[in-house]
Amino acid sequence: MIEAYGATNNEHYANTIRQTISFLINEMMHPDGAFYSAIDADSEGVEGKFYTWSRKDIESILGKDADIFCKAYDIWEDGNWEKTNIIWIPTKLEKIALENNYPLDELKDVLERSRAKLLEVRNKRIRPMTDDKILLGWNALTIKALSQAGMLLKEKSYIHIAERAIAFLEKNMLSKEGIWMHSWKNNQSKIPAFLDDYGALISAYITLQEATGELVYLRKAIQYTEYVIQHFSSLSTLFFYTSKEQEDIVLRKKDIYDGAIPSGNSLMANNLFYLSVMANKPEWAEMAKGMLLSVGGGMVHYPISFGNWDILLQQMVHGFKEIAIVGSNYKLELENVNSIYLPDKLTISAEADFELPLLQNRYQHNKTLIYLCKDYSCQQPVESIEELQNLL
Repeated sequence: MIEAYGATNNEHYANTIRQTISFLINEMMHPDGAFYSAIDADSEGVEGKFYTWSRKDIESILGKDADIFCKAYDIWEDGNWEKTNIIWIPTKLEKIALENNYPLDELKDVLERSRAKLLEVRNKRIRPMTDDKILLGWNALTIKALSQAGMLLKEKSYIHIAERAIAFLEKNMLSKEGIWMHSWKNNQSKIPAFLDDYGALISAYITLQEATGELVYLRKAIQYTEYVIQHFSSLSTLFFYTSKEQEDIVLRKKDIYDGAIPSGNSLMANNLFYLSVMANKPEWAEMAKGMLLSVGGGMVHYPISFGNWDILLQQMVHGFKEIAIVGSNYKLELENVNSIYLPDKLTISAEADFELPLLQNRYQHNKTLIYLCKDYSCQQPVESIEELQNLL
């Protein structure tokens, strides 16, 4: 959804992102910041009972606004799903407004007000059970999504929530020995993290660095990439799913297929390729290329099962738009750069020169400069987001 909004600038997608994040915060967030695993579909022994409505109930709650609400959300006397109604929008609001001679802005206000009334009633129902287990990989993917949404929508609160979540994980799921744990519940972390946990975590750190400009996140991404190479490597190009420290495993498998979540190997291949540029480690780019080649046959025959690998292939073909921001106002300019949808960008920023190659010898006194580079070769720096857009 974040990618769809970035590519189209469709405000409907932006609203859906905001509503989804609101649900996450209100329904699935631990008081200290991380996110629970799941909410049961059933309540009182009936699937969907907590979330579905009869038309009669909606008319009783909404009164005169019920008719237009039911038209917008496809609510029927007989139901739109198993004799009850799911609130959804099958038709664009512009069409609903036109067909019913309803001003669009007024329609949006009525629907928002009506949803708030229904939510108030829904919150008094018997709630479905929540699986309050906290999983490292799933939280890392959520942190990445929150950071991406915060950047594109210029919603700093989403980035703050992401930082709060990563702080929870670091406090509760990282052992004193520096080993990450897979799950946490009731103040106990269990099971050493798997490859997909580390892959998602490193990706989250990468995105947090881009969102905040805090290089500590990039250092951690590099640190845990080195850990994965040391502890998950095999004799072939792909990583094992389990660490070599897990000696009770009869067979160490290798996961390559992208399903509901990306595979650990595709996550790591993307991380390696990205960090090869950030950290000037060409050997990591070669590792990523070797991993991609090893699954090439599968990508050709079953592309849907290799979605995250496909993204890596595109990055390797087209390369990154390397953007470096250096100067005292780097955080402000970073926020402006991040609000531009550039799926192939790589962004790093700091107040002054730094040891990383994209930041070296970039600082100029009393200026905040934006550099657009390719393979560390940069164009003349600019001082505004408008000038940068002219270069892109």
